[in-house]
Amino acid sequence: MRKQWDAFLQSTAQAGGSSRLGQRPDHRARFESALVHARTWADVHGHLAVTRDTRQSGFALGMWLFSQRDRAKQRSRQGKPASPHREQLATIDPWWNPPWDLH
Repeated sequence: MRKQWDAFLQSTAQAGGSSRLGQRPDHRARFESALVHARTWADVHGHLAVTRDTRQSGFALGMWLFSQRDRAKQRSRQGKPASPHREQLATIDPWWNPPWDLH
């Protein structure tokens, strides 16, 4: 798990982002870049139900989706409205955040 997280942080840093929490000056651009990888994966494989170790053209897609799923669950538990990011992912694959566990 640690290697996967390190790879995710490295891929976001290479995309121009920061690996430190709370410092996201280019958050939108990084999200859009990750969406491109998600769309590419879904176009080829027909889904976004990927495991944490899944990579798309060197991008840590599985870790990124794991993070997005975790954030969606946190928002739901806290009673917050769904993020627009959730809707964008659902447009690509309605089952991007399945109720079953993806290892």
